[in-house]
Amino acid sequence: MLHKIIQRGIDEQYYAGGICNIWEDGKDYETIALGWANKDREIPMDRSKLFDLASLTKLYTATLVLHHISNKRLSLDDRLGDFKIGPPVIGNVKVRELLLHTSGITSWYPFYNDNQYGKSFEMILNDIDVTKDAKRNEVTYSDLNFMLLRFICECIDARTFEQQIQFILNEIGDDDGGFLLNRPKSEFAATEYGNQIEHEMCKERGLTFSNWRSPEQPIVGHVNDGNAYYFFEGVSGHAGLFGSYKTVSKLGQLYIKGGGSLLDAELVEFLLELNENERTLGFSKSGLFMNGLGHTGFTGTMLYIEPKTKRVITFLANRLHVENPKDMYEIRNEVIHYVR
Repeated sequence: MLHKIIQRGIDEQYYAGGICNIWEDGKDYETIALGWANKDREIPMDRSKLFDLASLTKLYTATLVLHHISNKRLSLDDRLGDFKIGPPVIGNVKVRELLLHTSGITSWYPFYNDNQYGKSFEMILNDIDVTKDAKRNEVTYSDLNFMLLRFICECIDARTFEQQIQFILNEIGDDDGGFLLNRPKSEFAATEYGNQIEHEMCKERGLTFSNWRSPEQPIVGHVNDGNAYYFFEGVSGHAGLFGSYKTVSKLGQLYIKGGGSLLDAELVEFLLELNENERTLGFSKSGLFMNGLGHTGFTGTMLYIEPKTKRVITFLANRLHVENPKDMYEIRNEVIHYVR
């Protein structure tokens, strides 16, 4: 049945290919890989393929933040102003609010646009209306929240953010994931044909950019997200991480197992129980995830954790590697409910 659901997604052009893994109470229950990793080059999907994890990167950033909290280097109540990050208007925003997306910070801005050429992240934050269309204490899902968390992590640890995330990956026992992976292109699942979607988003805002990637060929082995690729050179707190289904599943398992040596067990218990505006620290508890917690990524990725059943569902698909990308909610929902 799970095979049929994943295959239907391919047949109905939700994605070119996908991998779905079910882990339950200590063991792999089922792993399915179907379709194309790169349909242009006719490279089939298999279990080893590496995906642009997109916003699942935020979960690794959140885990790093929680690790620092567990080790008393950071507090949920620490504020951006404590680290001299960002303009004064967001100086009182707390780490907790960044993780919960209740910071009142705008959802998205293309830092790479032509008007901002040559400027630093800090300079641009001071240039723009950083609270546009957002209210503090209300949920506005924002990439900027996790860009900012990256810089907090670099303020409290001598290692680069990339090195800190690699530490998290090592601690969960993953050998596949990382930023800026130097691997053959045949090992990656392809994504979008250029940044056509972000191109339109910029046009809607009256902004231009002169260096878009070609829409004639898919993006392979480089991060799809424009801010992560063009501005942050592949490494950011909101996007940029690559990994296999094992990379993602092992992160979910960390929370099922109470945080292991990385996270304080009481902090993990607090995270699992917290439900503030249908969110917890770094994770969503709404819609698809109402019986647990999870996150999705723009490229077609998903992690779902169900603590009651000690189950982790990893579903990675290349939804942008089709002619007309569309929302995957229906297919994801079928996968979660099939397993449940």
